[in-house]
Amino acid sequence: MVFSVHPPNHQYGLEVLGSAARQRLKRGNGSRIHSLIQGTVASWLSSRGFDVYPEERLGEDLVADIYAESPWATVIVEVETGFIDPRALDRPEVYLLARVVAKASRYSRYADYFTVAIPSYLSLDEAALRAVLSGDPTPLGAGGAWEVLALVRRPRPGGLQEARVDAILRVNVTRRSVQVEPLRRGLLL
Repeated sequence: MVFSVHPPNHQYGLEVLGSAARQRLKRGNGSRIHSLIQGTVASWLSSRGFDVYPEERLGEDLVADIYAESPWATVIVEVETGFIDPRALDRPEVYLLARVVAKASRYSRYADYFTVAIPSYLSLDEAALRAVLSGDPTPLGAGGAWEVLALVRRPRPGGLQEARVDAILRVNVTRRSVQVEPLRRGLLL
């Protein structure tokens, strides 16, 4: 499904972002694309009836890029821009996969739906993501799963068994559109 968001008189839905996200716009390009994706998704969720809370504190050390709630569901959206740590330049696909898995292990338990928003030009291997979340570490590399996960932050203890990604939100910032790729049946977004 593709949904377009064209808020009247607003650029990229940034009016719904908090001050931390607006501050990122003043910094480098990586931070700017993060904020533009965050603003587009926040505006899209708001247009679908969700109350949107950017940069929402979830626990002692967790801050969700977007926490949204409605009468029927709560949603956490983590924005993934495709940053690759220089130590993982020889395996960027594995690093991206590990980042998503680590985020799922930390955040997915805090909402009915956990989603990852990525720019439309970024490729995320959904089959590999499903495999890792089902307990098969093979897509993360033979014997190197924890080495790669350690680069992105260790998952919450026991979190890999409970981790889930319910949907991938592919965001076209130019068009201000969101395409939902459900990874779970019955997704109500």
